Amino acid sequence: MAEGYLTGDATAHAGATDVALFMPTLTGGGAERIQLILARYFLAQHLKVDVVVCKRAGSLGDSIPIGARLVSLDAKRVLLSLKRYERYLRKARPRVVISSVENASAVACMARARGSHRHRLVVRQDNALTGAATVWRDPRRWAWLILLSIVYRYADHLIAVSRGVEGQLRRLIGKGGPPIGLVYNPVILPDFATRLHEPSMAARPLCRHPMIVAAGRLHPVKDYPTLLRAFALLRRSIPATLVILGEGDARAELEALAGELGIVHHVEFAGFVSNPLPLIHVADVFVLSSLSEGLGGVLVEALAAGTPVVSTDCRHGPNEVLGGGLYGRLVPVGDVEMLANAMKETLDDPRPLPSVELKAHLTQFSFDFAGRRYMDFLLS
Repeated sequence: MAEGYLTGDATAHAGATDVALFMPTLTGGGAERIQLILARYFLAQHLKVDVVVCKRAGSLGDSIPIGARLVSLDAKRVLLSLKRYERYLRKARPRVVISSVENASAVACMARARGSHRHRLVVRQDNALTGAATVWRDPRRWAWLILLSIVYRYADHLIAVSRGVEGQLRRLIGKGGPPIGLVYNPVILPDFATRLHEPSMAARPLCRHPMIVAAGRLHPVKDYPTLLRAFALLRRSIPATLVILGEGDARAELEALAGELGIVHHVEFAGFVSNPLPLIHVADVFVLSSLSEGLGGVLVEALAAGTPVVSTDCRHGPNEVLGGGLYGRLVPVGDVEMLANAMKETLDDPRPLPSVELKAHLTQFSFDFAGRRYMDFLLS
């Protein structure tokens, strides 16, 4: 646990905070997890670290690394946290702020524009700015992108988690904006091998049949309906089991769809699992069915675990992670039949992964590699 739970009015470290990692909450999403991983790296470099959240909510409270200070602004909404965030800046005087998740990053940029406290601001863009088909028809999303195109200019650096996201940021900001860099998320941690073989209920084989695993929040962008329909199609020829790890508002709807498709007894919605690696490791196939991804870090974990992978070729990360199809099968977004065929082909004939090339490829997603890149931005 962290050294203590504090509020936005708390006294600062002895001396200024070196790095503040700012995000909306402590939910179990990928962006929040990466922020806490970066906190671990900075602490290992003997830096004073604050984890600053707009509201202390979510399942990652016990994942705050020892030595970091948790600061909650206790705001009702992220976009209404500006004044409390500015008060934190004045009291803690962080030298560097790294923000993540768009609404928190917008607040951090607005505070920077208002000159609340002089500091270096690094904005991490974890998700695709556009990508899902619904985005193109959503005027609220486009209005939000216009706002981001303005406020992001007040950051000192913008960090993209994939080449595709990097290109989107360059188009969004245009000329004259802050430097934009690419740093893949630190997905493979020093304790990866230990966690991979950690005894847990997730490591128990759930059935005698081939097991397919998917992981991620139960949200429309993950397109689990396509996965369920593809799995129902697969079940006509292979008696497989599907395990979906993650929680979200779409759970009831997805469970109802599984019932309609007649697969309810062959699909397990396992909920939030703090360490999904043992289950991913014993899976016969790992599947990602997203409409869009910033990177798709769970694909990196599956590859590092030695599990065959099938993914949609969505914007932007999966194609990069899977080496354009070299390390796993890629299928068109939303194509039920192609996804079912790819799962069947993988179960029938799993590809042996090119170990030497894959090991070199995965290095760029490691804890030390990404940490050093972030230190470069902090010190530049």
